Amino acid sequence: LDAVALHMPEERERAAEMWSRTVGLGSAKFADLHIMRKDGQPIAVDISAGLVEADNEKVILALARDITESLRAQEEFRQLHESVLQANLELQKTMEQLQATQEQLLWSEKMAAVGQLVAGVAHELNNPLTGIMGYAQLLLGREDTGSPLRRDLERINSEAERAARIVQSLLSFARRHKPEKKPVLISNILDEVIELRAYDLKVNNIKVVKRFDSSLSLTMADQHQLQQVFLNIISNAQHSMVDTHGRGTLTVETSQTDGEISITFIDDGAGISPQDINRIFDPFFTTKPVGKGTGLGLSICYGIVKEHGGTIEAQSVHGEGATFIVKLPIIIPEHQEEAAAEARPKVRLDRLRVLVVDDEAVVRDLLRRLLGKEGHLVQAVASGRQGLEVLKEKAFDLIITDIKMPDMSGEEFFERIRSSMPRLAERVIFTSGDTASRRTQAFLERVARPFLPKPFVIGEIVEAIARVCPVENDENKAAYPGSGR
Repeated sequence: LDAVALHMPEERERAAEMWSRTVGLGSAKFADLHIMRKDGQPIAVDISAGLVEADNEKVILALARDITESLRAQEEFRQLHESVLQANLELQKTMEQLQATQEQLLWSEKMAAVGQLVAGVAHELNNPLTGIMGYAQLLLGREDTGSPLRRDLERINSEAERAARIVQSLLSFARRHKPEKKPVLISNILDEVIELRAYDLKVNNIKVVKRFDSSLSLTMADQHQLQQVFLNIISNAQHSMVDTHGRGTLTVETSQTDGEISITFIDDGAGISPQDINRIFDPFFTTKPVGKGTGLGLSICYGIVKEHGGTIEAQSVHGEGATFIVKLPIIIPEHQEEAAAEARPKVRLDRLRVLVVDDEAVVRDLLRRLLGKEGHLVQAVASGRQGLEVLKEKAFDLIITDIKMPDMSGEEFFERIRSSMPRLAERVIFTSGDTASRRTQAFLERVARPFLPKPFVIGEIVEAIARVCPVENDENKAAYPGSGR
């Protein structure tokens, strides 16, 4: 058929079959073919053909409709449709990320509110804990305390110290810190985190096995950021084990090789699937159900560890638990030990006149007893306003004052002293159980005075006094009268 010659060379065999079918059937319609125009340009066509009789001769009458522009429009529409679908997918992903970010912001706001609540509760707990620990230490220091009673007192003091550590751990997580690297012992940080989670792990039937290298070196790190890393890993392990079989064993190991500290967390939960293990540190990726996780925890851990110059990796066989390994470089400042030794104060033995200002009667009485036992002359008052009245009449070498008090706060009390008795202001030691308050932290940073967080122990008080009032010769020692005498 001559019509076949109109088609593109690669389509002529198929076109010949279609034209032959038209002759055999009498009519046919076919599409998805191309013919060449007179100028040689190909065009897409739909063809309707039929067998007709003209002048006693059968001929094929065919109508070819140019659909080139229609196909082009369809292709453009298809591409546009795919673009819209892709845009919708990207929009959906963005919305999910925004939702996750919103959840994280809501969580941050909730944590800020929890932090304020914890600060208030801690303040109320730290005052009685100060009394319990302090009086237990006083009794333990007496020579007439017999063995059975001594054991009981040691147990009271030990349990009070345990409660104090829990309170301090809660405060450390609730408090917002500026990133600050100091010499830390990794095992101590792990102990604090595990102790903080101890009750929750226990009631969920999670056994913790600690295998710590006792010879670990100190390293420069931000304690609070590492607490966040370890807490997140332990919490994830707990959820995995509880969801898998309602119990489990978490093994935490530390080791040191070639200038590097390794911290390994091994759980016997469900493990991590092969398709997920390479993505678990990606922001917003989570294997938890909707509403159970933001997908930011491990990505934040990754950033913290990387900022410390270390690495974090996950290993897992699906169904056989997961292992997380954190490696941190050992960074020790030069001459650290020498500097620490030089900074260690000498304990003074001479008698000081001390003014104690605290609204808690048990703390006032305790400090009066403790300092009196050290040979100092102590007067205690219940408010900053009373303290100012006493300073008008008597001279003192040292002031120990609470920060958070009714009527007149320790902040205002200090500012009044600094304006009228600047030399005495240099001999002020602050105490407080409100260690999570941002205002308290800002004040302490601004005045740069010694601070004893409640509850404190006798040795800490003695050392703080030695720092504020270094040993002086009699000819240089001076009283600091409130009236300037």
